[in-house]
Amino acid sequence: MYARQTYADLLSLEVFNYLTNHGVNLFYINNLGKIDNIQERKSTLKNIDEGSASIFSKYEDYLIFKDIRRENIFNIIGGQRVTIDVPEYYENSIYCYGPCTALGAFSTDDKTIESYLQNILNETGYKYRVVNCGGVGSGEILNNDLNSLYLIMDTEFKSGDIVIHFGGTMWNYLIHLPKDRRIDFEDIFNNPPFDKLHCFKDISAGHIDESGNEAVAKVIFDRIKPLLIRKESVTPFFDRLERHSKIDSELEKYLKELSKERVEFENIGAIVMNCNPFTKGHMYLIEQALKKVDFLYIFVVEEDLSEFSFKDRFAIVQENCKKFNNVKVIPSGKYMISSFTFAEYFKKEKLQDKNILPAKDVKLFGSFIAPCLNIKMRFVGEEPLDKVTRQYNEAMKKFLGDYGVILVEIPRLKLSNGEIINATKVRKLINEGNFEECKTYLTEETYNYISHIFN
Repeated sequence: MYARQTYADLLSLEVFNYLTNHGVNLFYINNLGKIDNIQERKSTLKNIDEGSASIFSKYEDYLIFKDIRRENIFNIIGGQRVTIDVPEYYENSIYCYGPCTALGAFSTDDKTIESYLQNILNETGYKYRVVNCGGVGSGEILNNDLNSLYLIMDTEFKSGDIVIHFGGTMWNYLIHLPKDRRIDFEDIFNNPPFDKLHCFKDISAGHIDESGNEAVAKVIFDRIKPLLIRKESVTPFFDRLERHSKIDSELEKYLKELSKERVEFENIGAIVMNCNPFTKGHMYLIEQALKKVDFLYIFVVEEDLSEFSFKDRFAIVQENCKKFNNVKVIPSGKYMISSFTFAEYFKKEKLQDKNILPAKDVKLFGSFIAPCLNIKMRFVGEEPLDKVTRQYNEAMKKFLGDYGVILVEIPRLKLSNGEIINATKVRKLINEGNFEECKTYLTEETYNYISHIFN
């Protein structure tokens, strides 16, 4: 045990020096210690159901939670618990690590330390986001500390970020951590104004309810405030449109050309498709959409970063849609699912465990493209497999309604054996030279076109 503690302390020194040398400030919060009259200061607030918070998986050298989605109660995406009201535009991030205290195990998403801290930052005008990296509590304090340390070591920070580590024994025995970078629960809850707070779920100092979380968030803000920078915020892209700039004129030109595709129908819908390549699943989505609208625009992703070129993908979609007299296939341009609006889309394989923020792409569509073509509905397929696309769908659900556009999510087409049709499987079969099996997943038009390419 002593050897592992020494290892942890030495590793913490290396991490502290690394973060400091790269402009990242670290704070340590000791959530152990003796709390005065803790037996009499039990919380009366009801616990949330914690059953779903016990599912975790090993990632590299540490444990993280698997995705958990329980509406507004308890949500973990990409190993991170959801923080409420994270700003769309932020300068830096504040990352919180640790076991149940950091996670907010006894509270709903909006009542965690991180969500309370985010609310304070928003109200005071600081452009920071708070990231809840709360981890798995194994019951062994040192194991929890090491788990958090490994997770810190695997996080990509930038200068000006802040790391807050909730722990029990790490950092305690080394003099390298300045006193002003340490916060103790004993000092918080044994002194005014929180010395009478009834917030403890049991006799452990770190097991606190939402009122305790709010108190800790206030103390953290007071301690980190001298390090926060209220930078002049980055002007959102949409505000810059009113100014004279190159990007303004480019968008203006794009919308002028796009308006030439406008049609006069009452109910108009749209689908943005990459079609890499076009499958029976894509055809099913189109057919289901056409049951709900009078006219359908299909935007084919123009960015040439897929296995099939834009030229081929566009031609295949056109070939498949010849039979419809109320469908128009057009290129997406640079303002829909492109490196400019949503670069993460083209790195999906590497970002499956990451949180993404595709709001720029979604708001561009809602603000300019939809009104240009009088689009009232946008259609997507349900996404049970790809986490990046799923987060994109969630962003559309959240934002498109503000622009008068309804998002309609269509269940994915399945084969008789229950398998979901997806283009990834088709590309794999093509790479293996198994063209015959591709017929199971492709329309006749797509199969004929692809056969012509590869023969």
